[in-house]
Amino acid sequence: MVSLEKEIDRNYNGLKHYEDIRDIIRCIESHDSIYTKDIIFIKQLTKSAQQCLEKANFNGKKEELLKKLYGFHGEGIIKSRELKDKIKNDKIKKNVKKMYSHFYSHAGDVAQDIFNINNNPRWAEEWYDAKLNAAKNALPEEKEFTTICYQEAGDAANWLMDNTEDKEVWAVRNVECIRNALNSIKDKNSIRYANMSMTYGIANEKAYSILKKRDFKKKSAKASKKSGEIILRKLKNGEISPKNQKLINLGAIAFHHAAYNSIHLYNKSNKISDLREAKRCSDKLVYLADQSLNPHPGNYELASDIYNAWHIRTQLKSAEKKSKRLLKKAGKDFAW
Repeated sequence: MVSLEKEIDRNYNGLKHYEDIRDIIRCIESHDSIYTKDIIFIKQLTKSAQQCLEKANFNGKKEELLKKLYGFHGEGIIKSRELKDKIKNDKIKKNVKKMYSHFYSHAGDVAQDIFNINNNPRWAEEWYDAKLNAAKNALPEEKEFTTICYQEAGDAANWLMDNTEDKEVWAVRNVECIRNALNSIKDKNSIRYANMSMTYGIANEKAYSILKKRDFKKKSAKASKKSGEIILRKLKNGEISPKNQKLINLGAIAFHHAAYNSIHLYNKSNKISDLREAKRCSDKLVYLADQSLNPHPGNYELASDIYNAWHIRTQLKSAEKKSKRLLKKAGKDFAW
């Protein structure tokens, strides 16, 4: 007969023995606390149990079991916090610190699972808090783990922004989480960075819609532009194939956001520097739209609007002509 410890250990890195599920879940059901257990046992039990709970509803008791598991993760957090402050051996101390941040991350996963069942904002907040603490306490070398935890905390903040009365608070927290996720990415010229930069731009755009502060619009335009520039640069130097339409369209979307936010800033400020930036972004938007097999007419229409604004401001005939050409590309008639 296989012992419970053996069942937990062999399912730690992914559920491999489905016949062990009953015993692992029974262990969760039969304990009110596992704090007195060894820290390794707590880590292995909570992780393997979490994987078991992903596979079935357990006769309608899944939410109850998840809440119990969330509490056990909390005991793991407390125990690892106490141990990391006592241990002198550097190697062991580092392993315990890693467990500490990972207990928080797994607690966040469980809180999200509970939230997905009951849609209770309280569990969205627990999800946010746990993922934020996981990111803040991650080891310096765990860059990808840190990025993911900050991004997931941002996902929770984004939901709370959209669905609770504290919109202003959660809008700012969402921006902060995604900014930290962006800053934790090591390669600032990667597609990963481009995607996160775009996410950061959208977070700032949402914050602007709630708080109406110019700084959010500026950051949204800057982040979206950065995302588009990474993709444009990789396309021009051959790192991205012209056949990779998904990335080309992503770059176009990024420059669309950058151009749109820049012209919005110009309409508010009447500063020619904002208009000039909108024009630069629109040129890059048009370039990428031209590389697309199915370009969105709205990209050309936005660029046409920006060149019309440039014509009004500078009285340049060339700007007026380009505005008309772009509007024609959008499939519309010139109606100014």
